Amino acid sequence: ETPAKIRQMRRLARQGDGSLRQKAEIFYRQGKFMEDYEDDVSWEGEFRHYFPTYQDLSVRQLRGYFAWRTEIRQGNYRKISTSLAYIYLYELLNGIGAASVGESLRRMKEFEENYIDTGIGDQSMQPNLRRWMLEMAILNGVEPEIAREYADPEMLAKDKALAVLHNPEVYETQEVFKALDIFSGQKLSASVVSKKHESEGSALFAAVWRTAVTRCREQGRDLFKECFGRPRVYRWYPLANAVFFNNSSSDSAYYVLDECRKYRLQAGEWWEKAFHKLYFNKAKLDGLLREADRRLRKYFNTGYFLKARSETAWATPYIDAVIAAEQKRKAEAARPKVSIRLADLDKIRQDARETMDSLLSEEEKQVLAEETAGQKTGQALEQEAAGFAEKPALKSEIAAGWENTNSGNAGSNHAAQADRLNLDETEHQILSLLLADKPAKTLLAEKRILPEIIADRLNEAFFDEIGDTVIMCEADTIALVPEYRAEINRIIGGTKE
Repeated sequence: ETPAKIRQMRRLARQGDGSLRQKAEIFYRQGKFMEDYEDDVSWEGEFRHYFPTYQDLSVRQLRGYFAWRTEIRQGNYRKISTSLAYIYLYELLNGIGAASVGESLRRMKEFEENYIDTGIGDQSMQPNLRRWMLEMAILNGVEPEIAREYADPEMLAKDKALAVLHNPEVYETQEVFKALDIFSGQKLSASVVSKKHESEGSALFAAVWRTAVTRCREQGRDLFKECFGRPRVYRWYPLANAVFFNNSSSDSAYYVLDECRKYRLQAGEWWEKAFHKLYFNKAKLDGLLREADRRLRKYFNTGYFLKARSETAWATPYIDAVIAAEQKRKAEAARPKVSIRLADLDKIRQDARETMDSLLSEEEKQVLAEETAGQKTGQALEQEAAGFAEKPALKSEIAAGWENTNSGNAGSNHAAQADRLNLDETEHQILSLLLADKPAKTLLAEKRILPEIIADRLNEAFFDEIGDTVIMCEADTIALVPEYRAEINRIIGGTKE
């Protein structure tokens, strides 16, 4: 049985050129016509279609969709074919079933939280939904503070991090460290420096970036641009991958989402200005941060030292400058503080004169005046008193040889280090084979373990201890990184080479 409302809706379709724009216009008109329609005949079949609309559904599927939509609007979320769920989002993008743009955005956010985040619906819908909510907000000029509530949090975090790193001197130390950590892939927060010396370590990492940026500017270079490039302008196609009928008559607009992302509508065409990771020089930033991690490990004598790399030597002067400044700061802080108030000395001298005068006879006063004739003036006495009051500065001794590794205590901690790795028997056997320069392929085959899996597991286990990749996997063959062989041998309890 076909309800009269559905029959009337189908008559709204007309023949045309079959373009996506015409398809979107028919969908918009039919959607508005069916905006308040409700049904109670459910349907649980499977339906797959790109850019689905009402025209692509049979009467049975249409009734099932509208019955599902009726429950969604009442807050009862149950699963339906993903293509049909997309029709519901298309309706909200076109303002069908919502009185305002703000209500459409709220309903889409509720759908994300109650249908996708709960696992009822397909998780693959989330990237599209996040993109559409932001694009809809921009197209309708929603306040940027509100629009950011619906945008992809990861995108916003990276934009904020770029703004911080571009002008690190105007942001708090922890904000600079967090920004660096975002673009390092959380390697800085995972470093032994950050774990053992949390606040001090993060402050020094931030100081390295600030110092490097400042000194590069003095040299006529822009380190930020060398690492992240400059904002690029590209054509922007909002809601291009959705069924959306744009009936707006506006042909010009300007929208600033945040410090690093701006949009402009000019002559009916949208443009986006933003930083794009395609132009990021990841090796440049990674080199600076790895060298900072390496030298700070030595400064704090944390152990698990990293190998020096010639390609990151350019960063060494900036890092050494930060370490030298930190050593000087600590030395200054260790000196005792002596404060002399000259006004108090004047008062003491005045009181002493008055007391002495009161105790002397006229004859004694005359003798004293003759003895003190020609002595220093009051100003000279003050200078002498101030010089006397100064205490010799305590000499600060800065520990020498911080570049040397603390290998003396490493031997006693081999067993404890190996235990922390949580390696199973098979992983120990594989390491033993690799250390003995024997192939592990036969053992892997017997245990039915993929080389890539065991390489990832061992690299993860040794990351906190060494801080770098220690196992290579190429052409289904695993091998030790030669420069870490001795360190691995010591950690698992072997002997030095």
